[in-house]
Amino acid sequence: MPVAGAVEGKPGTHWMNLIKSAAVMPPWLRAIGRNSLTGRMLALMVLGGLMVWLGLDLVYRDKVDELVVREVLYDVRLQAAKDRIRLGRALQAFARTARIYAAYPPLQRQVPGWLEGVAPSRAREQVWKPAWLQGLRSVDGEIPVSYALVMGPGNEILAVFRNHSGEVPAFVRQADFPLTHAGLAHGRILSFDGQSWLVTAQPIPSSQGVLVLMARFDSRLLESVLAAQPAYVISAVLSVPDGQLIADTGGLAGAGLPRLSELPDHLELVSSEVLGGEGTMAPLRFAVWLDHRQIEAVGQRFLWQDRRQRAQMLVGMMAFFGFLLWSIRRRLAKVYQALAGYSEQLGIQLADDRCGGDQIDRLRARVRKLGEEMLAETYALEYQARHDPLTNLPNRALLMEKLNEKLAALDGGEDRLALMIMDLDRFKEVNDTLGHHIGDRLLQEVGRRLVSVLRRTDTVARLGGDEFAVLLPGGDLQRSRAVCRKVLSVMDKPIKIDNFRLRAGISIGVALAPSHGQDANLLLRRADVAMYQAKRKHAGFAVYKADHDTNSISRLGLSSELRDAIEADQLSLEYQPMVDIRSGRIFCVEALVRWRHPQLGMVPPEEFVPIAEQTGVIRPLTLWVIDRALAQLDAWHRAGIELRISLNLSVRSLQDRQLPSQIQKLVDHHGADPGRIILEITESAIMSDPLTARRVMRRLSNTGFQLSIDDFGTGYSSLAYLKQLPVDEIKIDKSFVTQMDQDENDAVIVRATIDLAHNLGLKVVAEGVENTDVWDLLEMLGCDCAQGYFIRKPLAPQDLARWIRSKEWQDERWVTPLEVVNGA
Repeated sequence: MPVAGAVEGKPGTHWMNLIKSAAVMPPWLRAIGRNSLTGRMLALMVLGGLMVWLGLDLVYRDKVDELVVREVLYDVRLQAAKDRIRLGRALQAFARTARIYAAYPPLQRQVPGWLEGVAPSRAREQVWKPAWLQGLRSVDGEIPVSYALVMGPGNEILAVFRNHSGEVPAFVRQADFPLTHAGLAHGRILSFDGQSWLVTAQPIPSSQGVLVLMARFDSRLLESVLAAQPAYVISAVLSVPDGQLIADTGGLAGAGLPRLSELPDHLELVSSEVLGGEGTMAPLRFAVWLDHRQIEAVGQRFLWQDRRQRAQMLVGMMAFFGFLLWSIRRRLAKVYQALAGYSEQLGIQLADDRCGGDQIDRLRARVRKLGEEMLAETYALEYQARHDPLTNLPNRALLMEKLNEKLAALDGGEDRLALMIMDLDRFKEVNDTLGHHIGDRLLQEVGRRLVSVLRRTDTVARLGGDEFAVLLPGGDLQRSRAVCRKVLSVMDKPIKIDNFRLRAGISIGVALAPSHGQDANLLLRRADVAMYQAKRKHAGFAVYKADHDTNSISRLGLSSELRDAIEADQLSLEYQPMVDIRSGRIFCVEALVRWRHPQLGMVPPEEFVPIAEQTGVIRPLTLWVIDRALAQLDAWHRAGIELRISLNLSVRSLQDRQLPSQIQKLVDHHGADPGRIILEITESAIMSDPLTARRVMRRLSNTGFQLSIDDFGTGYSSLAYLKQLPVDEIKIDKSFVTQMDQDENDAVIVRATIDLAHNLGLKVVAEGVENTDVWDLLEMLGCDCAQGYFIRKPLAPQDLARWIRSKEWQDERWVTPLEVVNGA
C-alpha cells in the first residue's frame, strides 16, 4: 500500500518515504540522509565493493569451466599415468605369482604322481584346496586368483583348485579347454562364456606339468586395483585388436557400449596407452575418459568457493576502510575541537554545523571563516598600531616609516622633501577649562582641516597630544611656505563644538631634506626646533636655521664628525678596574670610550654619546666599542692576564632588536667567552621601553652574557621589574656611594640595596669609591665589588697590564681589610 503524501512521478520517492516513516531508522541511513562524510564513504564502499564483486563474478563465471577443465586435465593426466603404472605392476605381480606357485616344492612332488596314477577323467572330478594355496592371491595382494589348474603335457587337467565354495565353471571341465601353453608366460585375457579371464601359465620344474592361474577380470577388479577415483574420471581396459571394453570404473561396459568409438559425447578421452613391455599382460590398452557432466558440478563448487573467498576479501577490505574512515573521523573531530577552542579564545563565531555538506565541507567553511576573521583582525590590529585611534590619522610609527622611505629615495641635490611639525597654541587651557572631551573633538576637527588643505600624496600624522606632523614629498622651500599659509588660514577659522566657538592657534616648524639632514630623527628634531622658534616669536611658522638651536650649534656638527671618527678609528678605550672586596683581586675592568677631537681636544662621553643616540650613530659606535674591547680581552688572555670586561649599552642600543645577533657575531669573530662579558644597562634605558628592553635582555642572557643594571637607584624602576629581568648584578650609582661615610641616609640606601640584591641572588658593585672610609664601610655592609678613583682611574690597556702584573707579582691584597681584634 503506498504511503500517504508520496510524490508520484519521481523515482525512488516512494521508497524514501517508506524509509523515513520507519519507527527506527538505521544510523547509517540517517548519516546518508544528512549527506555526511560517513554516509558517503559507507555508500561508496558498499557500492564499489558490490560492483567489484559482481564484475569478478561475471568474469569468473565465463571462464570457470575452462579453468576447471584445464586444472582437472593436468591432474587427470598425471593420475592416469600413475594408474597405468599401477595396473601394469599388478598384472606383472599376477604373472610372478604363477612362477612362485609353480616352483613350490610340495606341488613339484605331487605332479609326477598325478601324471602316473590318476586318469585324466578322474582328475577332473577330484577338486580340492590344498594348504599350500591358501588365499590364492597374487604376491601384491591386488588381484585375487579365482582358479589354479595343474595341467599335463597333453593339455589334460590334472587338478583344479578354487578360491571360493562355488562350482567350478563348466568350461574348465571341458575336454577341449581352449588353452595353449605357448604365449601364456606373461598372461592373456581370454573370454569364456561371456566373461573375461586373466590367464597365466608357468611350467612346473622337475615335471611335465604346467600351473595355470585364472582371475576374473571385470570392473570390480579394476576398481579395486585403481582404488578410489574422482567421479568425473572413468578408467577402462580394452583389448587391442577390436577395442572391446574388458573392464571399466564408470559402468560403460554394462551400458551396452562395448567399443571405444561408440562412447557418448560428454566423455572426453584423456589418455590411451598400450600395456606392453617385458613381464606385462599384453596385448591390452588402458584408457582414461573425462566426464564433462561431472566437471560442471565441480566447476560450480569451484565457483562457489571462489565467491566465498571474494566475499571474505570484500568484507575484509570494507572492514579496513571502515577502520580508516573511523580514524579519519577521529582526526577530524580533534581538528574540530582544536578549531573550536582556538576560535573561542579569539572570540570568533564560526560557521554553524547545520550549514549543509559533509564534515569536510563544514570544516572547510569553519577554516575559511576563521581565516577571514583572523585576517580582518590582523588588518585591524595593524591599522591600530599605525594609526591614531582618536583622529584615525597615521601615528608616529607610520610617519617615521614613510619618512625613512622618502629619505632613502633621495639622491642629494636640491630640497625635494619637507617635514612640518605643528603644535596647537594654548591647547592645555582648552582641556583644563572645557574638559578633555572638548579637547578631543577639537583635535579631530584639526585633523580633518589639515587633510582638507593637502594633497592625497601628502601625509598628515598625529605625533601625540596636540602635536601633528605633515610630510610633503617633493616639497621645496617655496611650496612648504605656501602650505604653511594655507594651514594657518584654515585654522584661523572658528571651530564650533557644541555651544563653543574656538580658534585653534597653531605653530609650524619646517625642516627640508636633504639640506637640513638626511636622517629621519635628525630631520624630526630640527623641525621641532623650528616649531618652538615659531611659537616663541608667534610667527605662525618658521623654517629651521642652525642658529635656532643655540644648545647644539657645536654638538650638531659633531654628529657627522663622530661617524667619520669611528670609520677613521680615531676613538680609543680606557679601562677602569673593579676589585673584589673580599679578596682584593682585580677581576673585571669597565671599558670607557674616549674621543680626542683634532680641534676641540678631549670631548667627554657625556657630550657625544647623546648626539650619537639622536643622530643614529649609536649603533656603529656601540659595535666599535665592543669590537675593540673584545680584541683587547683576547690580547690580555694571550699575555696571561685573565679578566672580565664590562661594556655599556645606551637607551637606543637596548631598543635595537638586532643588537644581540650583532654582538654574537663579534664574539664569534674574536672567539671570546660570552660568560666573561658583562653588559651594563642603565635603569632609565630599561624603563623607557620595558617590553622591548626585557626581550633584548633575555636574548643576551640566553646567549651567555652577564647583565648588570648601571646607575641603580637613579631611575624609576620598580621591584616588580627588577625580579623579572635576567640580570646578574647591580651597580649602585656613585651619588649614593661617594658621600656614604658622611651622609647616613646614603649609607642606609646602600645597605638596603645590598640586602635587596643579595636576597634576589645578585652581585653588588659600588661605583664612586674615592677613599678608605667608604671602602671599609662597603666591606662591613657585605658589598661584593668596588670601583672608583680610590682604586684606580681609567687606564690605557698597556698601563693597566703593567699595573696588574706588578700587583700580581707581589701576590698580596692591595687593600688591607678591617681586622676584628679579639676583645675589642
